[in-house]
Amino acid sequence: MAPAFVFSWDNPLMQCIASQNGRHSFTRSYVEEEDIFIANNENTFCLHNWKLSTYLNCLSNHGFFIEQVVEESEYEEKEADAFQEGRFYAAGRARYMNPAIIVKARKL
Repeated sequence: MAPAFVFSWDNPLMQCIASQNGRHSFTRSYVEEEDIFIANNENTFCLHNWKLSTYLNCLSNHGFFIEQVVEESEYEEKEADAFQEGRFYAAGRARYMNPAIIVKARKL
């Protein structure tokens, strides 16, 4: 049996949603796969945001069998009740959307 290929990445929706004024809302398109420029202190880096289907189809097109996709969130209830504006990985966001995906695949 082929060894398993397991990887985890941010949920692609994470880059499309902002948390402001007590609400979570879309700020960019999920369906348009585009470059996103992120500033961190004095550094700027580019992230290409792909849809989940793009990741999965790429694996499939390169001879991988996708065994499992995990989308789960774990958070403390008391933290999820507090809105945390501007926090990318916040429990309040995890209540509505899993922050990461985990994919397990095997080469055919």
